[in-house]
Amino acid sequence: MFSTKDQVDGSHAESEFKPMDSLLFFNGYLWNRSEVNEEIDSDVPHNCLQKPHTPSSIDCWMQGGCCTCHANTIQVPSLLAALETDGVVETMRKVDGPWSLVFFVPKENCLWFGRDCFGRKSLLTYDSFVPESYPFEKERLLIISTLHPADLPGDSVEVPVGILHRLNLSDMSCTAFQLSSLTSATPSNFPSAVKASATTTTTAATTHEDFNKLFSLSRALKNSGGKTERRKCDDLIRQFAQVNELEVGEFVASLSRSISCQLNAASDQSFRETNVPETTGATVSVLFSGGVDSLLIAALLGTLVPAGTAIDLLNVAFVGDEPRCSSGTVPDRQTGIKGYTALKLRCPRVSWNLLLVDVTRKELHDPAVQSHVRRLIRPACTVRDESIGCAIWFASKGVGTRYEDVGLTECRRPVQSSARLLFLGSGADELFAGYMRHRSSFAKGGYNAVAAILEEELSRIGHRSLSLCDRVIADHCLLMLLPYLHENFVRHVNSIPIDLKTDLSLSTGIGDKLIVRAALWLLGYEELSFSIKRAIQFGSRIAKICGTKGKGDQRAFV
Repeated sequence: MFSTKDQVDGSHAESEFKPMDSLLFFNGYLWNRSEVNEEIDSDVPHNCLQKPHTPSSIDCWMQGGCCTCHANTIQVPSLLAALETDGVVETMRKVDGPWSLVFFVPKENCLWFGRDCFGRKSLLTYDSFVPESYPFEKERLLIISTLHPADLPGDSVEVPVGILHRLNLSDMSCTAFQLSSLTSATPSNFPSAVKASATTTTTAATTHEDFNKLFSLSRALKNSGGKTERRKCDDLIRQFAQVNELEVGEFVASLSRSISCQLNAASDQSFRETNVPETTGATVSVLFSGGVDSLLIAALLGTLVPAGTAIDLLNVAFVGDEPRCSSGTVPDRQTGIKGYTALKLRCPRVSWNLLLVDVTRKELHDPAVQSHVRRLIRPACTVRDESIGCAIWFASKGVGTRYEDVGLTECRRPVQSSARLLFLGSGADELFAGYMRHRSSFAKGGYNAVAAILEEELSRIGHRSLSLCDRVIADHCLLMLLPYLHENFVRHVNSIPIDLKTDLSLSTGIGDKLIVRAALWLLGYEELSFSIKRAIQFGSRIAKICGTKGKGDQRAFV
């Protein structure tokens, strides 16, 4: 993306390229926050549930046309003009969306770079300087890129999320501007050329109240007065959904707007190019395990796209030595088939394609594949990182077998997903308490403890695997879409009383992500509302067949 050479002894080499105008390297898409807020705050009703039974209060509240988002996507020329006239920090404070940027301002001889608060787009820095080599190495190479540079020793470092860095190329001093008061500080392994003179600057703009709603959860309780009766699972979900029908309806409408906004932002995406003869004809796909997170995205997506639209559901399974022979026992394959069957029955207006991506041990351990994926996920390098990276790389590659063709006896040809857009359910566990550690916090300190850990995890989500997923998925020329992490959806979820989002006094598969399960219930997917959380490395069984020794947070490769 951008690189510069600097003399280690303090002198500076003359640049061979001296543009007169600013240069903007931008990755992502943006909305003007004021436009999105106007959309969210409006009283325009929406109809997302389209329920077949007798109209209830939730149906009446959501009457109207198909749920859409009218916020305009900001075009790059407009962004460049705003950066030049209004300033970088002030401009990026006003926008929502996944982004990373590098902005060179020649008249100031400075370089701005940074990425959004959730870290949804990859941006790395690479510094060739090794202190032990001084004074023998007179030059250093500082590279800012979306991918680790090939054939260079050492590792890159993730650019901190929610921070804009201004690097003065005259003296290599750097100033860091926080876009959120909860954004983490510059990490200790950040390149010394950037970090040496770095200072963290906060202004009235960077602590804007609306922005901080991303990380501030409501501690309010709606149903704190009564105890939960011990009933059957379906009775518990049905009762919760009926009692809190208005809140669940607002939740569904907000998530639908998030999905719609992202569809509109990426509406110019075409079919992906492929060498596989047969393709699905879809432009949109979902990483689909059949769990409640991906099922809710697919269910709402089916109500938002035009009738007859093809949607690919990508379901990956790691099957050992023989392809397909054992994939039926893989947990995510079982729930994926159930979810697909329910979608076809509940939403026949859409042409659903369940694409079964079966990966053998031989394919997984192919040296060329391993080397390639490891470069994509760097600087991530743990056992868990490698498992997640491989699973998503094979899934997003999108080559598999249609579910309808599984029973055919003749040789089955591979089918390629033609979609360029891939929806993921990332962020749902951090928003709705989907991890087992949330139960431990609840047992120790109740809802206040759960709210505290959710705030902490949400503020740190940019340090997890989102940028890794971005790099891996982009390798197949796909655009990663994360509707659970649309800023205004997050703000809406943070305003919901915490006991409506989760009730960890109930058993696993009911109380965790309770409002997500209630939404599926009201949408007609009652029997699938009780799926238990499985991380992709376990649900797809890659962790079982990869053969890597050690714990998930241990280093997998050098």
